[in-house]
Amino acid sequence: GYLIAGEKEIAGERGAGFAAYLIKVDPDGNKLWEKTYGNNSVSSFYAAGQVKDGGYILTGKIESADDGYDLYVVKTNINGDPVWEKTFESAGCNCGYSVLQSKDGGYVIAGRIGIEKSSLSKVFLLKLKPDSKSNSPLLYLSGMAAVVLFGVLLFSQKRSSKK
Repeated sequence: GYLIAGEKEIAGERGAGFAAYLIKVDPDGNKLWEKTYGNNSVSSFYAAGQVKDGGYILTGKIESADDGYDLYVVKTNINGDPVWEKTFESAGCNCGYSVLQSKDGGYVIAGRIGIEKSSLSKVFLLKLKPDSKSNSPLLYLSGMAAVVLFGVLLFSQKRSSKK
């Protein structure tokens, strides 16, 4: 089957908005299940992947208290039920655009922090522990160092999956 992540328009207490959305379909495109995330906050997913335990790791953005967006990361079980959810706060519009599970079981997220549509935005790379019980990242890089390191990680993961 297939996993589709994005956003779904929903009606809430403040009117209509978008919620981070995940749908699983069979090989013929028939819906097996669907879930929304974000506790009625405006949110979106931009990347998803299956992890070693059969569940999924998702990243995107969620509305912050200061009218911006925070980085949003959700780990689910095989049925899409949340195991844990994390937000990483920073001023401006922050978002995860790519996520993968590392060999040690942790998670690597690449995205953007800063002011939307501005030269002040920076690329970032975040490495989370496998259990992710805390919001403390193992590694946080921004700017060109993050771009280079994520490229190396992605290339090495693709090479090892071909063996």
